[in-house]
Amino acid sequence: MRGPWLPLFVVVSLASLRALAAEPPRTVFRFSTSSTLFARPGVGRDGAVYVGSGDGYVHALSPDGSFRWSYTVKGRIVAPPVEDPVTGRVFVATSEARLYALEPDSHLRWVFPLPVVPKSELSLTAKGTLHFVGQDDYLYGVTTSGAMNLRLAATGARSAPVQLGTGQTGVVL
Repeated sequence: MRGPWLPLFVVVSLASLRALAAEPPRTVFRFSTSSTLFARPGVGRDGAVYVGSGDGYVHALSPDGSFRWSYTVKGRIVAPPVEDPVTGRVFVATSEARLYALEPDSHLRWVFPLPVVPKSELSLTAKGTLHFVGQDDYLYGVTTSGAMNLRLAATGARSAPVQLGTGQTGVVL
């Protein structure tokens, strides 16, 4: 059946979740930034948490919440930071239309000037390309080595790019 895609929202009550879980939800750790968050945190392969703040800081935390490092970027973080599971590099998109690649020890690998600010989350392909939808409604691809390899019209994009089981990238239009 062809037709418009409608968003689907699923709501699950905490009571239902508690009934399914062996133990009730609990706070594992707390971390406070000095600024508003404009994107959810990213999670790395080992459970590390990457928090990007509105004042241009990227914070890396261990799975237990202990502090690893911080790095300052230009602009606010507009998408969850993404970790490359192969290299451990963390990729961060900002409101200043920049894409940063940070090494696992927080050193800057490179900065790539994007043509536009992303309006979607970043999606990392198995072949090492970061996809995102820009404010101009184009789907972009930037390699993990810092080169643009895709610009495709995605007018009316309603989702972030997702990686399909076939290795293809999908976007809801």
